[in-house]
Amino acid sequence: MRVLIIGGTGSLGSELSKHYYKAGHEITVLSRDPHKQLLLQPHVPDANFILADVCDYSSVLFACQDQDIVIHAAALKHVSVGEKHVQEFVRVNITGTSVVAAACRAANIKIALFISSDKAVEPVNLYGKTKATGEDIFIANSYSVLRYGNVVNSRGSFIYVWRELVRAGKPVELRTPEPTRFYMTISDAIGLIDSAISNYDGGKVFIPSSLPAFSIWDFAKAFEISEVIKTPLLPGEKQHEVLVSKAEWYENYTPKLSIVHKGYDVSHETYSSDNIEPMSIPEIQSAMGTFYYLSILEEVIKPNVTPRLLEPTPSI
Repeated sequence: MRVLIIGGTGSLGSELSKHYYKAGHEITVLSRDPHKQLLLQPHVPDANFILADVCDYSSVLFACQDQDIVIHAAALKHVSVGEKHVQEFVRVNITGTSVVAAACRAANIKIALFISSDKAVEPVNLYGKTKATGEDIFIANSYSVLRYGNVVNSRGSFIYVWRELVRAGKPVELRTPEPTRFYMTISDAIGLIDSAISNYDGGKVFIPSSLPAFSIWDFAKAFEISEVIKTPLLPGEKQHEVLVSKAEWYENYTPKLSIVHKGYDVSHETYSSDNIEPMSIPEIQSAMGTFYYLSILEEVIKPNVTPRLLEPTPSI
């Protein structure tokens, strides 16, 4: 099979590229970062690399030629950055997605999957709004969407932020009121993508049939971080994440996947991170032990120590 991964050098895209390459597929990677392409090349030595912007229709159309599967994983995703750089987020996440969908249609692609986010549901930040629009674009073109929660071990995740704060001798910030999040690893995400492609049905929004959830405060309690400070939720941050809104309902499709439908259905609860039994602290510690990047954390965390709370530092 020929697989085009758009955004194939990002946190998810690079792991997808390695995954499908090891599975024996012919891989094409389109991204705009030459440095990341050079870093990925040794892991996928026979892959095709295209250096291009996702908004460049001619380049995306060229990349789509003769492909069997297109996975659109290119996006600007950091919430706080999106609140400040609106035009660039709209350009990449909305215009870029429209370009990908149009190129797929022109190239007669049968299977195209847009990687979405729980932030697209009842969005309160620009990133979420661009993802919601991206979903609409793909569905309107009879292609499909995979919507899931935060990938906890991706670049820019809170774990990486905590590590850098600890290394700098600064307290870790804990948002208040207590936030909850869905728990997913990159390995989980790849498994869901495999399932969505294997059971592909055009024009559908797929979600995980079940996801564990956790309290970020419990995550902090599970490991020794010398100092923490409670701060309010930032503009655009949600207290809880939602995979299915009140204006949607969902039904089982495969053991791993459910399909989301538009419309109210009182028999279905909102699928959110606060109405799932949270992971216990031992479960969080056990899950952390499975992370492939544990070595970058072990220098700054130790189990079973309650963090010391500090008073917020006054703004200047």
